[in-house]
This record gives sequence, structure tokens and C-alpha cells, in this order.
Amino acid sequence: RITIISAGIIDEEALLENLNSGKVACAALDVFEKEHPSADSPLLQHSNLIATPHLGFFLCFLFVDKPTGP
Repeated sequence: RITIISAGIIDEEALLENLNSGKVACAALDVFEKEHPSADSPLLQHSNLIATPHLGFFLCFLFVDKPTGP
């Protein structure tokens, strides 16, 4: 399942708890409650979190089939 939302909607502490418990299998974020989170953030250190610069949404277009030809 893919859900695209804006910053400020995700409770990062709750996300971390749910990643740790297995209720959430994996998460990908390109924005955070505090921009430029510290490198030692438990959320950033989680093995099931993918963190990208604030352009993750645009990367989705790389995987979308586009028609070719005239």
C-alpha cells in the first residue's frame, strides 16, 4: 500500500513504536516533524525506514509505466 501525505500528519513517535512492534512493516519519509533530524534519531536508524531528501514523491514517477511512441 502506498500513501502519500504531507509533513505534520505523521506522529513520528507512534510510527517508531509501530515499526518496532511490526504493526507497520516499512515506512518511507521525505519530510519530518523537525527538518534535518539528527543522524542518531531512532527513527532514522530503524532498518525498516527509508529516508529520502524532500523529493521522494517525484521518484514515484520513475516507476510508472509511460506510453511510448507517437
